[in-house]
Amino acid sequence: MNKQEDAAGAETGAAAGNTAETSAAAGRGGNMNKQEETAGAETGAAAGNTAETSAAAGRGGNMNKQEDAAGAETGVAAGNAAETETGHEKLRFFCFDVLPIALFMPAIIVCAAVFGQKFIKVLPVVVSLFVVLLSAHANRYTFLIGAVNSVIYSIGYIMEHLYASVASALLLSFPIQLVSFVLWKKRSYRKTSRNIRTVPPRNYLWLVPLFAALWGGFFWLFSAVGSSNTVLDNTIFILGIFSSFFLMLGYLENVFISLVSTALGFWLWTTLTIGNIANITYLLYYVYLLFRQLQMLFIWWKLYREQRAGGKAQPACRNEAKEAA
Repeated sequence: MNKQEDAAGAETGAAAGNTAETSAAAGRGGNMNKQEETAGAETGAAAGNTAETSAAAGRGGNMNKQEDAAGAETGVAAGNAAETETGHEKLRFFCFDVLPIALFMPAIIVCAAVFGQKFIKVLPVVVSLFVVLLSAHANRYTFLIGAVNSVIYSIGYIMEHLYASVASALLLSFPIQLVSFVLWKKRSYRKTSRNIRTVPPRNYLWLVPLFAALWGGFFWLFSAVGSSNTVLDNTIFILGIFSSFFLMLGYLENVFISLVSTALGFWLWTTLTIGNIANITYLLYYVYLLFRQLQMLFIWWKLYREQRAGGKAQPACRNEAKEAA
């Protein structure tokens, strides 16, 4: 009996041991599964993060591509706008600068040849086509060419007995244009222009009486020497004095004075042409000059507003910057 009990106890102990081992193995298996699940979760999370990073990078790349595409489109649009503006500038240059000279120069030369006008009377007219073009653009080199041309002009005025114009050309225009070139160079704006200003209103208190006094004095003088068309000739002469000094000092008012003087000059040469058709060369020139004076009005006014707005194009020297301020 004792032996049987011992054998049964041993079997029972062995079964319990096997059960314990099985439980331990199961426990170890459970722990391994948990570790594997944890590792799998971590791997899945890492893979998810990698996917999100890749997606974000992809989105970033797409945004960069979109930004690059938008920048390229903006650059193309800016380039097209620049090309369009350049095209407009070339068109304006041709229509307003080249074409008028191309039309009036042959007309003046042909008329001079047809009516047997002397070369010395035609040459200054042709040169003046370029002089007034530079003047309309507020270019200081107009003074150098104009100074030489004023001497040539005086010869033609002598032939027409326009002594007031002779005096204007030799005693006024020639020296003033040389001085003007020097002053414009010292107070330059951009490369070839200068600062444009207006006459202080208080200065008209003495400018108007001065104009009246000069007009009366020279009218008496030119009448005494037998000048023809004295009223018109004398008025153009006095206006020329004021216009020349205003131009030398960079006053905007010279544009308006020149416009009035040119209109009177057109009237004068219309009268002379009726009396002598050979003078049509001068009449054609004054038609051209009227066009240039209107062009000058717009260009100078644009420069004046640009400078007053704060210098979108900066003056070329410190003195001019102070003057513009």
